[in-house]
Formats: sequence, C-alpha cells, structure tokens
Amino acid sequence: MKMTTGGTEPNLAAKRHFFFDVDGTLARSHTPVEPSMRELLQALRRSGRTVTVVTGSDLHYIKQSIPCLWSEADCDFSALAQSGNMAYDAQGSVVWERPLREEQKREILGYVARVRAAERFDVPDEGDLVQDRGSQVSFSIYGHNAPVGEKETVDPDMSKRKALLQKYPFVSQDVDVRIGGTTTFDFFAKGFNKGRNIADFIALPRFGWKEEECVYLGDRLEPGGNDETVVGVIDTKAVRDPADCERVVRGVLES
Repeated sequence: MKMTTGGTEPNLAAKRHFFFDVDGTLARSHTPVEPSMRELLQALRRSGRTVTVVTGSDLHYIKQSIPCLWSEADCDFSALAQSGNMAYDAQGSVVWERPLREEQKREILGYVARVRAAERFDVPDEGDLVQDRGSQVSFSIYGHNAPVGEKETVDPDMSKRKALLQKYPFVSQDVDVRIGGTTTFDFFAKGFNKGRNIADFIALPRFGWKEEECVYLGDRLEPGGNDETVVGVIDTKAVRDPADCERVVRGVLES
C-alpha cells in the first residue's frame, strides 16, 4: 500500500511492526514523552507488536525523550538514531554504525560556516547550533537545547529552512541534507536517510519482518519533511503532533 493520509489509509490494526518518529510525533522536541504516550507504547509491546523509534537525534536524546528505554518492562524498543545511521536492537545492542568520514564532516562544517557568516541568526547560545553526532551532523538555526516553546515558534512550517536551502544550495557528491526536527538541518552520508535505513533494518534476516507488516508514523511526511524518505518504503501514517499520535495508537489497541 505504502500511502500517506493523502491516499489510501493503511490498516493499522493488522500491522505488527510500528516505527515512530520522535520529535513532533512521540514528544515535543528534546522533551520526555508524556506518561500516557509511554503507557500506550508499552501496551503495543504487550499486544505482541514491536516498536522502533526513528530520529535524527543520538542515543542520548532518545533516552531523554524515552527514559524507560531498555530499563522497564515492555520498553524494549529498537532505535534508529541519527536518521538510522546508528541502529540498536530491542536489547540495546548496536546493529550497525555508519559514521561520517572526516572529509565529509569538513565539507558540512564549511557549508554551515558560510551560511552563518552570510546570515544573521538571533539565537540564545551561539555555541549550541552545531552538533557532530558521529554518523550525522545537525545544524540548528536557533539552538538544539533552547527552550522548547521558543523552538516551536521559530520555523513551524519549515519555510525559513526551505528558504535558506534555496538561497544557499548544498551541493555534494558524498553528503545529503534534510530539514529535520524542529529547527535543524540534518547532514548524513548520501543516500543513507531514514527511508533507506528503515528498509535495511526490516530486511535483516535475524528479524524475519515483512514490509507489509510494518508502518511508520510521523509528523513530517510531506515533501521536504524529514520523514518524507520513508514514503514508498513501508506504509505510512501522518500525525499532527503527539496528541494525535496518542489518538491513533489508542485506536490500534482498541480495534
């Protein structure tokens, strides 16, 4: 099927493997999931389904958003960090790591420096804009650790970041950039986006998962969004925010 809410709706009740974006889907940016969301995810596990969280952030931020990860009953979720370039199984063991090469990082940081030199960024902390996460470099136009309420007002429709990319195109043979999270640009090795890494994860023989059993829930499935690359890989379901995601998951459990 592999359609978003703009086409045929997937039959969520029939799905066995649930993939979730984190920021804007399970939780607000870099904040813990609500207790009600945590309970719903754990209920999915108790129902015999699997849960995999997928984010541009690294494991530190995943655990900040989902503190119960690998430490509570039915919180044995798989995790695809850094757009899936750092993968963990449901026991917390590393499945793969796809680090950026140093020359790729230099290319990214050179581009970021040029943009920052050309544009004025009114930010609370100049030292909080760039994070080298190992397999991904993320550049925030406001600050990774800025107050979430402020971050959510900076570029809610991605228009500022789209305009920056149009004004300063990032052209590279080895690196891709996607608009990510609430205020960021995410840079990773060319072709190794969320969609590619989810496909690779599902295909692992150790799991025995089938594409038709999988579904991805995210708030940025539209063109230009950081979930867009999943469209066409597995079925997708667009949600507006964590409250809408809770509604959808509750519907699955009640069906």
